[in-house]
Amino acid sequence: MTYLFVKSKLLLCHLSYCLLLLLITACVSSPSSVQPLSSDSHRYLLTEREQKLVKISDKAHQELVDKGLIYRSKDMHDYVNRIGLSVVPESVRGEVEFNFFILKKPEVNAFAMPNGNIYLHVGLLAKLENEAELGFVLAHEVAHVVERHSYRRQLNRHNTVVTAHVADLLLFGTGLAYLPAGLDLASHSRDHETRADAQGFKYLNQAGYDLGQAEGVFTKLVDVKHQETVSSFWSSHPNSLLREKAARSSIEQQVLSDNRKVEAEVYKAFRRNIAELNIKLRLSHMQFELAEDAVNSEISRQGDMAQWQYYLGETYRLRANNPEAVAREHSWLYNKRLNDELKQEFAQNKSLYLDSAIEHYRKTLQMDKNYSFAKKGLGLVAYSQKKYVNARQYFDDYLHAKERRKDHRYIKNLIKKIGM
Repeated sequence: MTYLFVKSKLLLCHLSYCLLLLLITACVSSPSSVQPLSSDSHRYLLTEREQKLVKISDKAHQELVDKGLIYRSKDMHDYVNRIGLSVVPESVRGEVEFNFFILKKPEVNAFAMPNGNIYLHVGLLAKLENEAELGFVLAHEVAHVVERHSYRRQLNRHNTVVTAHVADLLLFGTGLAYLPAGLDLASHSRDHETRADAQGFKYLNQAGYDLGQAEGVFTKLVDVKHQETVSSFWSSHPNSLLREKAARSSIEQQVLSDNRKVEAEVYKAFRRNIAELNIKLRLSHMQFELAEDAVNSEISRQGDMAQWQYYLGETYRLRANNPEAVAREHSWLYNKRLNDELKQEFAQNKSLYLDSAIEHYRKTLQMDKNYSFAKKGLGLVAYSQKKYVNARQYFDDYLHAKERRKDHRYIKNLIKKIGM
């Protein structure tokens, strides 16, 4: 009898333990019951599923490194990291390691991974005006990690499926095993975005930044020039105007700190290095109109200079050489149908584009006669127009400049083809 009693009691204890485990598992398996990292009962990384999300994030980061998409500048990385860590709430420091990176991508975007890695696109950084705006973007992404939005979202899904929005937006190319899945973890619902906005303002206020400066960031961070679709998480989830209205409400609920930092001059020095890189990336991604917009933005910010006139020349020369890409960008920016008629419309503008390119290259040399890249540009235009004598002269001038040219073999090959 005693044996049976003890055995029954042990069985009851075992069943109770199993029931407890089931209850715990059920608690952490329900999106509504997942606690933020700021909670003492968050149980971060308790489940195999969340551990898997972090592993995917780690492998996605390694692919970004391997593809050379991480912008390597210690000073700029240190600056972003300093601002990012300043908006991480005290209650979560030590719960997850936050790291902040700049991606060599021209799209206006930022995203966070469940492992605490936060990425800022060059295109987004070029749009910002001051450190307070940067702080809010970082605080918003920090909030996604703190609130464990990726984990909550994945609990509602059986598999990690790459959304078309992410795939179209980032266009990282093929041959990537983990990055698409990792980027899918960074896409969130409207409710999560709204929650991240509210928490972001809270974190920003605690860090002592001017919330009013960050309020208008939603309508500023947009590429497309129509209202039907958007090009960035930062201009969607939900609509920019709705987010701005909600942001105003969040600010009104805050007890503002005494120290209201903006740091416009500090940020201006930081983004000066970003500006030219953003233009180059736009051009390399065949975003010619957006590159032109970026150049004109820098002229209004920094004043007209030879380098900006050169890049304006490049936007037109490359348009002339890539009419189909021009049509594709136009259809995206203005929500137009991409068809043969639209492609033909831009193909007919080739001579006008080349004339505009020549005008800007010549203005570059008027401003700085030693700006030899403009001579290369004039040479390439002349070559495309089959004006080979002029092309040869411009190419020779370019190659004889003091600076060592990375593309000297390409230019020498063009000279060889001219055969003069």
